Formats: sequence, C-alpha cells, structure tokens
Amino acid sequence: MEQAIIKIIKELIMKEVSVDQPLVSSGLLDSVAMVQLVLGMESELNAQIPLENLTAENFETVGSI
Repeated sequence: MEQAIIKIIKELIMKEVSVDQPLVSSGLLDSVAMVQLVLGMESELNAQIPLENLTAENFETVGSI
C-alpha cells in the first residue's frame, strides 16, 4: 500500500518521496494536496477514510498514512 500512496503523491507534487519523509511540515503537502491525496487514495485503493483521521499528524509521512 505504501508504494501506491507514494505513486499518488508523486503524481500530485511531481517529486519523489520516501516512506519517512516529512510531507506536511516540509510544505510538500498543503491542504489542497491533502484533499487530492485522500481522493486519490479512496479511488485507487477503494477505501474510505473517516474525517476524524484527516489530520496533519496522520498525513505527515507515507508511513503514518
């Protein structure tokens, strides 16, 4: 699943990311990119992400997602 998330992020920000690279605190993901990532994950992974899980902490790294 991590590779699928990395692929989605790469398509959004046009940069390679690693599993433990900071995404939110580094500015790679802003609020719009986070929403696009969630939509992409829900579509690609056929998963529903509860609203209460949409926090900066949970989306700080690919590993934390």
